[in-house]
Amino acid sequence: MELPSPTSPALARQAEASSSSGSVIAEGARQHALVLVKQQEALETEMELHFTTLRANRSTMHTPLLTPDGFPRDDIDVFAVRTARVRIIELRNDVEKVREDIKRALEGMWEPVLAARAAAPKESTPQMNGTDVQAPFARVDAIMPQSPASEAGLQKDDLLLSFGLLSTLSHPSLKQDLSPLAGATQQHQDRNMIVMILRGAERKTLILQPRTGWGGRGMLGCHIVPYRA
Repeated sequence: MELPSPTSPALARQAEASSSSGSVIAEGARQHALVLVKQQEALETEMELHFTTLRANRSTMHTPLLTPDGFPRDDIDVFAVRTARVRIIELRNDVEKVREDIKRALEGMWEPVLAARAAAPKESTPQMNGTDVQAPFARVDAIMPQSPASEAGLQKDDLLLSFGLLSTLSHPSLKQDLSPLAGATQQHQDRNMIVMILRGAERKTLILQPRTGWGGRGMLGCHIVPYRA
């Protein structure tokens, strides 16, 4: 049986279909990840309400609820504190599970697309500097210890492919102007956002939560500079 040429229209259509299918799967994984991120935010919001109950009773997760004589303390609402502690423990377990689900969903965002591109003829495989794939537009120049950026897993010299909804696909001017990142950071204060990076030859998807009060300047704790290949 004669095999088609690598540049034949039939193979081109097959490669295009594979790429399109991979993109659809990746978009589905992205939407699933966003739903899970909202679930995590809801769990963390409820958890904060229960921590408010503890603070109102001048208590932590480990504050003794009994007097030295073994009687319930009368200066705090022991029942409310116990109830809050139990729920916080449950919520922590739920958050941990959702985070694992988010990790798996984010991994699924790239795998189908990369597999489709690997199987496609070389001539039809998009290049990193093309207009149909996300291209790096910024580089992480420095990371502050214990900052939101550090907790998210960002590292020095990571290249940004997307920052929330911002990428070179939606904002081609990002290569020259990084000012939209400030607005995206403000919009996501105390909320999780998805950040895609290129580390070496590996793409990674991280969850970043911009916030103040972490002990340093700004809401990210990192220095980002324009990137030009």
